[in-house]
Amino acid sequence: MKKLLTGIIILLSLTGCFKEKVKLTTPEFKKETIEKVYAKEEKATKEYNDIIAKLKVQLEKGESEAVKELERWQDVENDIKVKNMFKPSEESKKRVDDLRKKYGN
Repeated sequence: MKKLLTGIIILLSLTGCFKEKVKLTTPEFKKETIEKVYAKEEKATKEYNDIIAKLKVQLEKGESEAVKELERWQDVENDIKVKNMFKPSEESKKRVDDLRKKYGN
């Protein structure tokens, strides 16, 4: 009976050691990755989707660190969206140049 109980305790303690940990990344990595995603780089898009999918799986398992990391990714993405909102598109720049040429400004 003691051996069985000891075996169960060891098994349960080892089970916790092999959990997949939440992959934490730096804000710079997040920013670079998301900017590449917006630039439509296929490799970066695949990597970003993989990271977010893993975080969502861990989130469903109740990992509190996954919640925090997912929020950090969302914060960086929101910052980039705001920055891009005020950045004129290439089409807009071309149109402004054409209008300047036309009206001499």
